[in-house]
Amino acid sequence: GESNKVENSFHINPSSDNTYFRITNPLVKINTNNILKDNPSSELRSFITQYSKLFKTKNSSLKRISAKSYNDKYFLIFQQMYNDVPVMDADIRVTLHQDGTIGRMSTSFIEGIDIDTTPMISIDEANNFALDIYNISDNADNSIKVDNKGLMIHHDPDTKQSKLCWNVYINGLLQDKNVIANMILVDAVNG
Repeated sequence: GESNKVENSFHINPSSDNTYFRITNPLVKINTNNILKDNPSSELRSFITQYSKLFKTKNSSLKRISAKSYNDKYFLIFQQMYNDVPVMDADIRVTLHQDGTIGRMSTSFIEGIDIDTTPMISIDEANNFALDIYNISDNADNSIKVDNKGLMIHHDPDTKQSKLCWNVYINGLLQDKNVIANMILVDAVNG
């Protein structure tokens, strides 16, 4: 019936293994009242949950990280979360028309994550590991800024393994006057 028609509107992009969804005659309408305020709208959450197998969202939770309106469309991005830890580069992107019809959906959610989300090294140890990569043993003058963005799950698509990491940003001026501005993932279990 109606469910099969919607499911048949899903397509797999073979080059990226992402699922995307585009319909010219939409079968689904999402209530857009307060869509930019809700986190996320219950109708949109229900729709994503109903098709969790296709969107690869089973056993994951969603956290809305962006909601914007432009040219009579709504653009929403939901981050994949696993045990309240964000999964790097794993999200659902939704474009809704003003009437609530779905213009486009895509997902890069990662299935089968099953890791302990308790870090074995502290945030300070992670920051020091990141500084050690650049042989920075003395940062007394604070010329190098360290900004730890917290825990994140990194998934390696080649090995299909997921790791808990500290997400550390380092920027500043090194002793040799070279500028550094890098994101460093520090393994939160082994360093």
